[in-house]
Amino acid sequence: MKNHFFTGLLSALLFGLSTPLSKMLVQGTSPLALAGIYYFSTALAVLPFIFRNLPSEIQKLKKSKKDLWMLSGSLLFGGILAPIFLLYGLKLTSATSASLLMNVEPVATTLIAYFLFKEIIHRKDWLGALGIVLAGILLIFEKNWIPSLGGVFIILSTFGWGFDNNFTANIRAITPVTNTFFKGLAGGLCNLTLAFFLKNNFPPTLYDFLGAIYVGTFCYGASILLYTICARRVGAFKSQMIFASSPFWGVGLSLLLLKEHFSLQQALATFLLIGSLGLIFGPLGIFGIRGKSL
Repeated sequence: MKNHFFTGLLSALLFGLSTPLSKMLVQGTSPLALAGIYYFSTALAVLPFIFRNLPSEIQKLKKSKKDLWMLSGSLLFGGILAPIFLLYGLKLTSATSASLLMNVEPVATTLIAYFLFKEIIHRKDWLGALGIVLAGILLIFEKNWIPSLGGVFIILSTFGWGFDNNFTANIRAITPVTNTFFKGLAGGLCNLTLAFFLKNNFPPTLYDFLGAIYVGTFCYGASILLYTICARRVGAFKSQMIFASSPFWGVGLSLLLLKEHFSLQQALATFLLIGSLGLIFGPLGIFGIRGKSL
């Protein structure tokens, strides 16, 4: 159990590290090209783990039209749109705010699950979601309380991954790791092709290119694999609770690596986010509120 906890924590740390590293890389590279390198590297990273079973899983997938539609949605929202929005957002906002705004993803996932997939949502989850929304509003207003377009793009990326989470959860024909391979392959090829034909900037130096491959391989590919291992050993709830630390790792690393200033809005948002995540992930909520279905 202890080893699997550290597996989940390492997964969260790696994904949290992707935000400040992406902030540095995106300054000289177009978001399309960077997203393409990230996701293609992810596909290559997970390929050795699914290569043997890939043909049989493809055959299962062909027999399920529902899973094909769900996979298509996952590829579009999680493999193409979400990373593009995230990287465009990082160009326009601080890595610290971007890391904190990534906490909107559970809210996006919850809202989509409720309205689109008719899942039952508990009262404490709605209260937690409201707190995260308020924190997100605080973070959209950065310097001198001026609205940040970058913050809006980050929130759009969390909704892209919210759709992706719901589509992925409803796919039965293939494993999560195989889904990650398809998502990485589709997102990588699509974004790289668009970047090439639109004559976008690719990494200007070999070090930038290798840095982008590192982020894709470890911060995305290895993080997903470690999370999957943790979830299968300790369950979805506990693994999700551990992974919820990811944005806060991103904040700490952004302050450390990029020397960013921690503003009043970010401090207030952090307190709101911690309390809200406690409500969502706590079995009875941190205030002892029982989960009454709405």
